[in-house]
Order: sequence, then C-alpha cells, then structure tokens
Amino acid sequence: MPIGPVLPGRLPNSLRFSQLGDQLADANRLLASLQQQAATGRRIFNPSEDPASAVRAIFLQASIEHTTQLRDNVDRADATLTATEIALTTVNDGLVRAKAIALESIGDNTSTTQREALADELGQIIAGITNAANEKINDRHLFGGSQTDAPPFERIGGGTVVYRGDEQQFRSYVDTHHQLALNVDGHTAFGALNQPDSRDVDPALTLETRIGDLHGGIGVSLGAVRITVDDGTNPVQTEDVDLSGAHTVGDLKTRIEDAFSGGAPTVTVDVDPATNFGIRIQQSGGAAGTVTVADLQGSLVASRLGIAGSGTTVNGTDLDPRLTIHTNLADLNGGTGIGTTAGNGLQIVSGASSVTVDLSSATTVEDLFNLVEATGLDVETGIDPTGTSLVVSSRRNGENFSIGENNGSNATLLGLRTLHSATTLAELNFGVGVPNQ
Repeated sequence: MPIGPVLPGRLPNSLRFSQLGDQLADANRLLASLQQQAATGRRIFNPSEDPASAVRAIFLQASIEHTTQLRDNVDRADATLTATEIALTTVNDGLVRAKAIALESIGDNTSTTQREALADELGQIIAGITNAANEKINDRHLFGGSQTDAPPFERIGGGTVVYRGDEQQFRSYVDTHHQLALNVDGHTAFGALNQPDSRDVDPALTLETRIGDLHGGIGVSLGAVRITVDDGTNPVQTEDVDLSGAHTVGDLKTRIEDAFSGGAPTVTVDVDPATNFGIRIQQSGGAAGTVTVADLQGSLVASRLGIAGSGTTVNGTDLDPRLTIHTNLADLNGGTGIGTTAGNGLQIVSGASSVTVDLSSATTVEDLFNLVEATGLDVETGIDPTGTSLVVSSRRNGENFSIGENNGSNATLLGLRTLHSATTLAELNFGVGVPNQ
C-alpha cells in the first residue's frame, strides 16, 4: 500500500529549518558554480561532473596541443630552411664570381699584378664561401649533419678545406603523418666528401650470415617448409620444418638436420661449395635418392631461401648476402678473399701525404676500416647503401685523393682502387676527361 507524504503539520520545526538550510546551501553552490563558469568560461572543473563531456574535452585539448606543436615545427623548419637558402645563395654568388675571375685571367692580356689581385680576390671568395658553409641558426651549424656544435668546414691550407660533419639529417613532423628534413648536410649541399667509385665485392654466403642480411639486406620472413627425403630403401620421410626464429644460416642448418636426425634417411645442409652463394641440401653421406623441398600452401619461405626444388641434391640459388662490418675479408669476392700477406696492403695518397696501410692484421671489414681511419688522412669509411661495396671517402677538398696497390692487388680486390682497367677517360683530370684530338 503506498504511503503518502507526512503532513507538514506533523514535521517538527527543527526539521523544516534543516531542509530550508540545505536548499539554501544547494542554491548557493549552484550560484557559485555559475559565477565560476561565467568568470572562467569553463563548464566542467572536475571530470566527475560530466564524464562523457570530460573525455571529449581531454581529446580536444590533446588535439589542440598536437596542432600547436606541429605549427611550432613548421615555423622552426621554415626558419632553418630560409637560413639554408640564404647561405646557399651566398655560396652560389661566390662561385659565379670565381668563374668570372678564372675566365678573366685566361690569356696574355692579364698582367702579373692583375693576376695577383685576382688571386687575392679569389682567396677572399673562398673564405666567404667557407663562412657561409659554416653558417648557423640558434647556435646550430646548418651544414654539419648531426655535428652541429662545431663549424663543419675547416681550412687547413691554401686551398684545402676539411669537412668535419656527417651525412645525417634532423627530421621533424610538420603534419600528423609527414616528416620533413630540417637540414641539408655538407656532402649533399657541397659534395664535401670525395668518394671514388667502388665496385661490388660480392661477399660469399656462410653459416654465420644473418637471415636479415640475405637478398641485399631485405631478409626472409621465415616459417615452415616441407622436406621429403626418399633414399629408395627406407620409408619415405616427410617433415614440415619450422624455421621461425632462426637468426643465421647455421640455425637453418641445425633445424633441418635435427628434423631428420631420428632415423633414416638423414640430410646434410651446408653452403653450396660450387658457388658459395646458396644453400645445399642432400642426403647424408651423399646417398642416392631424391630430396624435395617445397613451400606449404600460402607460403614462399622455401622459394625465398632459394631451396624450393627436387633432385639428388638441392642446390640453392644465389641469396646475395649483404656486406656488413662483420663480414670476413676472406669471404669477399665469392669466398676467394684478398691477400693479407705482411707487406701487402693499400697505398692511400691525399695531397702531399702518402700512407701505406698494412692489412696483414685485418680479419673483418671493421678491422679494415679501423686501419684506414688510423692513417690520419681525414678519411671516412663505410658501406654503400646497397650493401655491396666498401666506401673510403676523403674529407679533404682541394687536393688529390687516390687509393692504389702496395705490393699486391688488395685495392682492386676490395673494389677501392682509384685507377683501374675499367676507368674511363672521361673520369680523368677531375672529370674533365682527355681531349680526343
């Protein structure tokens, strides 16, 4: 049975006064809240007041902050690129004037005094270009790559300038999914690194080769492959071998051989000795029979590893391993290596300086790089972006730089020899070439 309200006449005065006080307090709180909203322009002060609106407000605030940061990034990029453009314009103007001086000094109509004056002006132009190349903004040098604390270009002689920077870039988001390079490094802007041509040194495949270095560094996404072995005597054995998680070619060898180790027939996995570039799978002991390697449905693991096929022996295709600093020098040139006899090495010439690099103590590409950089000739070593060639560059501009042989053929075998049988006449004389008349 419903119960109706208690008649007012039955309420004690103290209770009525208490209710009235609560109502006044609620009104005061509401009035204070409205006054605070009017003063601050905010409707919500605590998330608990309106959780749904609070969540939307938080996301909107984050979006505003993100947009503000992107705007700051754009302003910073604009200022940096504007300063870079001004510096490059100064360099271009200097080069135009230098070319005019060169043309002006040609012929017999220019006296010795005039030539000396033009030479002095040319020196001032070089100094101006160097200063422009060392320009900075916000205490960061524009053309030093990631080396922004010190001037990237240093004059060490009459016409020799050394580049102390690198080829790195600073990138910043100027939109939600778009990055922009904020700087131009000295090599990109001025060709600051003297890089002779290099050639593919064709590193051989080894059991230590990492899966991620196959196919020029693209690697192989591993999974299971199906291998069937029929020796004509024992029951045909088929195994789905999971290669996931293998890091090296040696790991592949272990997993495949272990899968057939429980009985007969068994298999042997190694690097194909005929080519040194692919994986070979055959029955242990060279027994006659058939080995078949196939991909599971929807998979290309065997194909990517170059071992999909069937025969007495499965000879894999060239996996084109990438060159790394850990590659052994003995594995270069398809496994024929280079000569490391004491006294054989490289002859590096930079200007008036000539240094012989003895490679008898070098085992890996990293060892080679350490020996070359220890010459003190301001050289930089590395591996080209394709992962096929060694690169030795000179940081010095304005003087000759060459790499030749020293009692052997190491410079040629390393793909570093400056002058070789494939050098074209057009490359001689600093790219001017040789007149054909």
